Amino acid sequence: MMIRAIDTPRWAEGERSLSRRFCLLRNHSAAVASRRIEAWLGGRNRDAMGILMYHRIAPPLDGRSLLPPWTVSPQQFRAQLDGLLAAGYQVWPLRNVLAHHARRQPFPPRVVALSFDDGYENFFTHAWPILRELSVPATVFLATAYLDGTGPMPFCSPGSNGCGERGAMLYRPLSLAQCAELLAAGQVDLGTHGHVHGDFRGRPDQFREDLLRSLACLRARLGVTGAGYAFPFGFFDPPMVAAARQAGVPYALTCTSELVRPGSNCFAWGRFAVEQSDTAATLAGKLSGWYELARRAWLGLRRFPRLEPAAAPPHPSLLVREATDR
Repeated sequence: MMIRAIDTPRWAEGERSLSRRFCLLRNHSAAVASRRIEAWLGGRNRDAMGILMYHRIAPPLDGRSLLPPWTVSPQQFRAQLDGLLAAGYQVWPLRNVLAHHARRQPFPPRVVALSFDDGYENFFTHAWPILRELSVPATVFLATAYLDGTGPMPFCSPGSNGCGERGAMLYRPLSLAQCAELLAAGQVDLGTHGHVHGDFRGRPDQFREDLLRSLACLRARLGVTGAGYAFPFGFFDPPMVAAARQAGVPYALTCTSELVRPGSNCFAWGRFAVEQSDTAATLAGKLSGWYELARRAWLGLRRFPRLEPAAAPPHPSLLVREATDR
């Protein structure tokens, strides 16, 4: 079965890659199905909670209606949060999730946490005002080598994402002054996304050096201690997990689409990626516990061609990257 451009929803039309379109369609369909199953049968794994993963919050460029991948407009971001809050979700800071998890107690119903990867300036200009108004906490994971930079972070590819050089502002990092202002407000925590945002699989010594350098940067320049960690690209292997423990980070986040459960490994917590296409209802579907099963069902449909890149070096704990700028 071929997926043609004419069959693609409006929110996926800007995607140049057929595999990316397929991923969007698969994830969106799984989220919608999960929401419907929850309406029939109730939530699954009700003692668990979920972490949402954002990257950029920014309006369309030059009046365009479409956004680059992993970018959510401020209007949609507000609608997502408004809808989740109206549905009874409690937004916890990740430090509270960690403290509760350490007690090995079931999570209350409808608990969610917000994470933002990379540390883009548009978090400060577009996400932070909404979070502040709604009194919603969040954690931003910084690629510390690029703080105070004036151009796009080097692991991003503005041109390849269809927004051209004028869209480079979407990929500009936070400044130290902006980070300090976020910390002073007490509502946003800062974690590390590594120093250079690299793929260190098979190189645990280099990984540990990069992580320690990032933690030292956060401590020296912003006074941040006890920072959590998010694996760049979602890539990790067992030696990296061991190195993260030795470095002293309290938890590590992956990109696996799964809930955080009592007793789960806090160095391999999963998250649910958020897209512009997501509504509060589809996010609730992802957080319901049914999403994992629905998504696996999609992946198991052999009548669809394999459009996604093959997994990198096979290992049970390795993740397949679904985006180029996590």
